[in-house]
Amino acid sequence: MPYTHSLAAAVLWAIAGGVVYWLFRRADGWPVAGLVSGAVFSHWILDLIVHRPDLPLYGNGLKVGLGLWNYPIALEILFLFGGMYVYWTTTKPIAGGGRYGMVVFGLVMVAVQAFVFFGPPPTSDRAGALTALALYVLFASVAYWLERKRAPHSAFEEDLLWRPAN
Repeated sequence: MPYTHSLAAAVLWAIAGGVVYWLFRRADGWPVAGLVSGAVFSHWILDLIVHRPDLPLYGNGLKVGLGLWNYPIALEILFLFGGMYVYWTTTKPIAGGGRYGMVVFGLVMVAVQAFVFFGPPPTSDRAGALTALALYVLFASVAYWLERKRAPHSAFEEDLLWRPAN
């Protein structure tokens, strides 16, 4: 963790993310690749907010963190449903599951997180890692499926994002 989660590594990960995006999507240009880099770097910023002072700036030296992990469940629920509120208010349902699917999905995610915090520990590190990986894939797949049940509110975004290709 000292090297993969350091500030220096986050900068390198962000640059790599932007370059890889640009290599596959050159038509989008560098500005969009820059947004991808910013999104990748935002992971370190969010880690800084929630981690205890265990995030190194470089190597294994000076470590920083604001420690909001001391209030894990409440903080995660706040961020989860805060993000869902923003999503909910900027999109509209266009198919079955689009009206309440994300809310139900959010409640399931809270239940899983509560089980992780308060339930029994995994039987091994490997079992914990495999379970986490499987849940990440499952949650991403469900989020992708639910995303297709909603569309942007504004006509401008709708025109840009949802017009069928000719």
